[in-house]
Amino acid sequence: MRNQHLRNLIFTGLMVAIGIILNQFVSIYYPPSTTIIKFGIGYLPIILVGLLFGPIYGVLSAVAFDLIGYAIWGVNTGPFYFGFTFNAMLYGFVPGLIAKIKTSKLPIFSTINIVFTGILVVTSVFVLFNIDSISTNINFTNTMRYIIGSIALVVSLLLLAFVIWKRKESEENHRLIFSFLLVHIATTIFLTPLWVSNLYGIPYTPQLPLRIAKFPVEAFIYIVLLIQLYKILKPRLNNK
Repeated sequence: MRNQHLRNLIFTGLMVAIGIILNQFVSIYYPPSTTIIKFGIGYLPIILVGLLFGPIYGVLSAVAFDLIGYAIWGVNTGPFYFGFTFNAMLYGFVPGLIAKIKTSKLPIFSTINIVFTGILVVTSVFVLFNIDSISTNINFTNTMRYIIGSIALVVSLLLLAFVIWKRKESEENHRLIFSFLLVHIATTIFLTPLWVSNLYGIPYTPQLPLRIAKFPVEAFIYIVLLIQLYKILKPRLNNK
């Protein structure tokens, strides 16, 4: 038991380090050197910690990830703000909690995920046909706005197709997908625009179209990677 606990701590520390590196070097910011609009997969290792070891490990790894990451890199991108730490904690906590919830054998999560991704497709269509709503306070040409809107729609359709294709797989995978979509919607669409508004004075509503447009791209990449990595890591880490 003690060796297992030590192994979990070592693995968690490794995931925190990988998350910090991903957050810094595999992320795109707009405008540059700010956190107003950010595209990346830095939370991926934190989510894995929560899924593999539970919500407590997930929260602790998230706090370490955010504080250490800010101490190393954050001074170059803006002031410290606890709201972003809270976002990280949600990524560590929510998937770990949902993974432990017992449900009936009915395909509850797979059904919810199909509905979620279907709504995402409809939202992407709305953004594409109302392309002028993509953040007029951020300097994009009309061509760039149509490209962004089109990519969002195509990836939304791919995500819906992926979820439908996976519908007969284990409910564990669908639980993983649901937990990620839930926390990513909460942070990307609701919380982060609020934190950015408080920090930089940018109104909440004009941020939403571009965040909605980037959401399916991030979600698709995260979900595919999470399913594959979780499938690889879980049997190895559960091996006593």
